[in-house]
Amino acid sequence: MCRALNVSHGGFYGWMERSPSQRSQENGKLMRFIRQSFEESNRTYGSPRVVRDRHDWVMPVSENRVVRLMREAGLKARHKRCRLPGDKGIRQESRIAPNLLERRFGAEVPNQLWGADFTYGTPGQRAPPAWG
Repeated sequence: MCRALNVSHGGFYGWMERSPSQRSQENGKLMRFIRQSFEESNRTYGSPRVVRDRHDWVMPVSENRVVRLMREAGLKARHKRCRLPGDKGIRQESRIAPNLLERRFGAEVPNQLWGADFTYGTPGQRAPPAWG
């Protein structure tokens, strides 16, 4: 193996027996914190938020170091999905407008029946320019 790696036998076995450096031990502790912060955020925190989280714990660290460690560990933040406003379930009866048409859309005279349609645009859709 030493021949394949082009290193001396003494250097290889010295490296095998040597304890990890202080920097690699600190990186191990920091990586545990990064993983904890990343998992608690439901895998949505990237390096800036992890660093901010770390500063809140009064343990300052460089953002570049966090970026490097997250990249090495394969931790990549996922984007939160944009969602349209959803139905929140049961509403109070007093807040629901009465259905006066009851699916009878034929009017006998003009201006007798009025209706409206409330729709939501898709995420990222730009509003039309305001005239006036």
